[in-house]
Amino acid sequence: MFSLLFKVEQYTAKALLKLLPELASLDEALPEQLRMQAQKEVDSWLKLPWHELLAALRLWVEPYQQKYAKWADDAESNSEYGAAFRLLERHETAIYLYLQALERGEKRAALILERFLGAL
Repeated sequence: MFSLLFKVEQYTAKALLKLLPELASLDEALPEQLRMQAQKEVDSWLKLPWHELLAALRLWVEPYQQKYAKWADDAESNSEYGAAFRLLERHETAIYLYLQALERGEKRAALILERFLGAL
């Protein structure tokens, strides 16, 4: 599960850099800070039983999915940033749907993320 999610994050980051090359000039300390914060969260989640882990991840992703969907709708008319916001929305929605499918025990849940990756 985590390796596929990590792959989605990597591919999305690369696609965002193509859409917004100015992101490459961000302070290099910022990604390290984000990585350290994410590692703390992952460490706490890994202690949870499987069903609680999935619920925690879904609840964590849900507000971002909603926020990014709104941003994508709001940016629809902005040709400069619209594609980037739509990518973020598709990314977060794919992860959200994947986690829901895992919670339901769907055997082919990974197809949701694989379809997202194939569309990039």
